[in-house]
Amino acid sequence: ASGRSGTPRRHQELDVFPLHALRGLAMHEMGAVRRSGSALVLTRTGRLMADDAAVRWHIGTAALIGPDDGPDPDFTVAVREAALLLITLHDSPVGYEELASRLTELHAAEGWASRSGGSLAGAIRGEIHVLRHRLRALQLLDEGAPVGSVALTSVGTAAALSGLLARALRPRRHERG
Repeated sequence: ASGRSGTPRRHQELDVFPLHALRGLAMHEMGAVRRSGSALVLTRTGRLMADDAAVRWHIGTAALIGPDDGPDPDFTVAVREAALLLITLHDSPVGYEELASRLTELHAAEGWASRSGGSLAGAIRGEIHVLRHRLRALQLLDEGAPVGSVALTSVGTAAALSGLLARALRPRRHERG
């Protein structure tokens, strides 16, 4: 692409959305990079991840679902957790509408509501969309799945199961009353 003067235009991070998603994961959820002026630099965690594949796998798969939500359950985390579970339980690609419907039914039964006051189904569709971007950025989605469906690669399934296991085994912080 060219700028107004005919010179080649520099590509921005948002021009390549998976790159934007990866930076967000690496910076905010993995703690692997931080800003130093206009540059991104590795943190101590990032250096550990670069040097050790097991550390990279553990931190990376835990980030699929999101940060620990502490004593207050987080809607985003709840939707990602349930979505990954439903996707991994299917032997074949799951339709996007079927996934959204099942997640809406599940979360409605649990008493969840949209924070914005909008529809629960719309909020869940938005979270599925974000999850798909994260999975695509990490190359865990099966890009050969039929349009309108979601499926994971074999590595994606292993990553989802590892993330779910990390979430299940994390320390709990419960309010005592």
